Amino acid sequence: MKIVYCTDSLNHLGGIQRVTTVKASALADIEGNEVYIITAEGGGQSIFPLDSQVKIIDLDVRYYSDDWKSKWFLIKSTNAKRKEHKKKLKKVLAEIGADIIISTGTSDKFFLPSIVPKKSIVIREIHFCIDYRHLHATNRIETIKAYIGDILDYKIKMRGYDQVYLLTEEDKLRWKNNKKVCVMPNPNSFIPPKIVSGESKKVIAVGRYSIPKRFDNLLLIWSKITRHFPDWQLEIWGEGGERKKLENLIEELGIGDTTSLKGYTSNIEEHMSASSIFALTSDFEGFPLVVLEAMVCGLVPICFACQTGPRDIITDGENGFLIPPKNLDLFAEKLAYLMDNKEARAEMAGKAIKRADDYTLDKIAKRWMDEFKRLKYTG
Repeated sequence: MKIVYCTDSLNHLGGIQRVTTVKASALADIEGNEVYIITAEGGGQSIFPLDSQVKIIDLDVRYYSDDWKSKWFLIKSTNAKRKEHKKKLKKVLAEIGADIIISTGTSDKFFLPSIVPKKSIVIREIHFCIDYRHLHATNRIETIKAYIGDILDYKIKMRGYDQVYLLTEEDKLRWKNNKKVCVMPNPNSFIPPKIVSGESKKVIAVGRYSIPKRFDNLLLIWSKITRHFPDWQLEIWGEGGERKKLENLIEELGIGDTTSLKGYTSNIEEHMSASSIFALTSDFEGFPLVVLEAMVCGLVPICFACQTGPRDIITDGENGFLIPPKNLDLFAEKLAYLMDNKEARAEMAGKAIKRADDYTLDKIAKRWMDEFKRLKYTG
């Protein structure tokens, strides 16, 4: 089966790039498959590992080359490049004659259905919770833009796709009984160097130092309990524009002795394997793959039950804890319980590992192949 992924680029650090390369590599390893990734720019290079069987075709559209210019020039330039992208992509797709063509939800998402060959099945992946435009809006104008964007995307442009895949069952509830919409979670390709013993007195959090991750709330939570657990450490791994604010908050709260902003790492599995508890305090997520990565290492996750993802992965009180959003006191209470109860951590960690097994790369790749066959051969 010929399978094509369409995306902007593979040479930037990002969740879409990472997941696309992982899935493409797994599908290319299945006998009888021929897998392509068509990029708008990036010179055919991937920042993430990619199976040599996957063919990369770069269209050299270069959307971001004019980012330094004025706003009005940028609008004009983007429209021109979108036309160029559409023309080049249509030509390449016609040459490949793919069975399955997938938009990862980047620049091609609005025009892809109009240019695919008639025999091809065209699929749209949504890598964010469907309310992401509204959740990012910070004022009335941005909220209006979010409503317009939703109408254009979900009510108009999405009609052209044969199937649309969301990441969580929670998001699917918003679509009621729409048969065009299905759920397919991201796979966990994470292989830990070891399963944690639960002995480490360390809590770990991972993500960009950005407002939606709400590491400020994690620091406030930590300040409520750290004095009772002076031998425990909190490590926050990542990087971003909120670093200075977080550093100031750590100093203001007086928790510097037990708290570290560790920065970016390319070896997060090593640091997870040296921890016992994983914390997620985000305002919203798409599908928090990092939670699964922590669980497969044997960490017990404690997460705000934000939109979307944690509710799909975690069974509260069994393989982790789900905390109502913004309830910092309850989060602190449950975190302290885990820190103070080694036996409870061990029991929940075992169940977390078992739950993470439902999302292995082999299992998700098989589910994708079942979906491709259903769409291609049964309509």
